[in-house]
Amino acid sequence: MDGFVDMSAAKAAAAKQKANGADFEKPIPPLLSAAAFMATFTNPNYLIDGIIQRGRVHALTSMTGHGKTALALFLACLIATGRNLGNIEVVQGDVVFLAGENPDDLCGRFHAACQFYNVDPADLPIRVMPGNFPMTGETAETLRQQLDATERPIALIIGDSAAAYFPGDDENHNVQMGAFARNLRVLTGCTGNPAVLIL
Repeated sequence: MDGFVDMSAAKAAAAKQKANGADFEKPIPPLLSAAAFMATFTNPNYLIDGIIQRGRVHALTSMTGHGKTALALFLACLIATGRNLGNIEVVQGDVVFLAGENPDDLCGRFHAACQFYNVDPADLPIRVMPGNFPMTGETAETLRQQLDATERPIALIIGDSAAAYFPGDDENHNVQMGAFARNLRVLTGCTGNPAVLIL
């Protein structure tokens, strides 16, 4: 064992305490040698080379009305059709669009995008979930299970927008926003190890 601390007993004890409703401290992670730590590295797996990476949560930020949804739809169409972004390689895959902010507007944008990119909507591997809900840990896990039940690997999940899914009451609160980011990370566990892009 390359680690200097065996955490299995500590993790088992913490799990037992949690099951019994007792407070417990998070166990200290194992101390790894440099070689063992370096062995945990996995090569990045990009959907859009150098820009969007599978298994990661990405944020797309700008002022209100400055084109986040338009850019997200453009990226979704590139990935869904496998079209490169100029000379930047794009990997084709299914996209899920969580339309929580303005589904009616997004529907009109989809019509325009399909016409502009000359894409038949019937051939476009993008699924849309109109409506919003608080993205708690429980709802993120429920959504992950629902997406896995389709038995289609997902390349990208877009959330439009963070405000539509934020479960807290203060978006400037670091702890609440950190918890929200961890909830979004649950979705990277969907079949296909998708990237999550939250606007």
